[in-house]
Amino acid sequence: MAHVVLAWYLTRDAIDALIPGAKRPEQVTENLKTLEVRLTPEEIDRIDRIFQA
Repeated sequence: MAHVVLAWYLTRDAIDALIPGAKRPEQVTENLKTLEVRLTPEEIDRIDRIFQA
């Protein structure tokens, strides 16, 4: 779930950078998996609608 949210944030024009918190090195590695998530335009639209509710 966290990877999807971070990937969605990366689709926002107003967001230039993401700085997710990490206390351990493995959390940084885990957060990098976000770059493997590819959201379709339909998925982005659906998430947009969820956040507008």
